[in-house]
Amino acid sequence: MSDIRIRTIQTQERDAVLDLLKEWLNDRAFFARYFHHDPEFRDDLCFVASDGERIVSTFQVFRKQVRVGSAVLQVAGVGNVFTAEEHREEIARQPQKEPFPELPIVGYPGGDIEILVQRCRIREEDRQEELRVPFQHL
Repeated sequence: MSDIRIRTIQTQERDAVLDLLKEWLNDRAFFARYFHHDPEFRDDLCFVASDGERIVSTFQVFRKQVRVGSAVLQVAGVGNVFTAEEHREEIARQPQKEPFPELPIVGYPGGDIEILVQRCRIREEDRQEELRVPFQHL
């Protein structure tokens, strides 16, 4: 079994993440426009699983505001969840060895993201529709 490590990316790794995401829709430009032009995109909210130097899986956390009644809440959405085909079973079965770093968003401790990742670890072929994951804390 490989030594998979989950971490956030450095700016110079954006192209490697885009190359991985291209395998999903065969459209690198679709994702590149967000990486390069969305002012809300942040490297510290783009998580990857790396096997040595190779990025084999990714997901991103997006900051969102939602209105519930008269209250406006800061929430986090998850998107661009993708794993290279040859690593899907391994990623799904491997326990997380290191705790997630605290997210640089007030109210989103690393433990919440750890819960989220455990829920996202499903086999790709079992997914019939878009994965929707409820958050534990607001």
